[in-house]
Amino acid sequence: MPDRFTKLIQDEFGVDVPAKAQSEDAAHAQLVQAAPKARRHRDAAAPAKQWFSLDKAIDAAEPDHEPFVPPPGPPLSWPRRPLVWIGLACLLGAVGVGIAWGLAAPLPIWLRWAGGVGVGAGLACLLLSLPRHREEPLDDGAVV
Repeated sequence: MPDRFTKLIQDEFGVDVPAKAQSEDAAHAQLVQAAPKARRHRDAAAPAKQWFSLDKAIDAAEPDHEPFVPPPGPPLSWPRRPLVWIGLACLLGAVGVGIAWGLAAPLPIWLRWAGGVGVGAGLACLLLSLPRHREEPLDDGAVV
């Protein structure tokens, strides 16, 4: 296999390929110097080869399809369930207690417990307000 490759390089570029390995830069420099010689050795009647250029292929390529543009989503609306509002109020109250406690204000122990209960109650209210069933029963959840 290496002999066939060496012969191919010698026939194509007219360059003697050394048996020992050389650096890529040295091999490139040798090919660049020998390229005009190789053109003189070729048959004048043979058509010039067109080498593949990835840059030209990318410039000439057109997309197969139009880019995906998602349809506009439904407008956001305020929640209509009172349980959602109760849950949000509990969570905001708990966040307020946490901020006050974080700013090193001395808080009574009952207020700290109320903040913890507010977090739990708020999360419970929000989780209970989630719909029980899917609107589309065949939806596999792949749509974002």
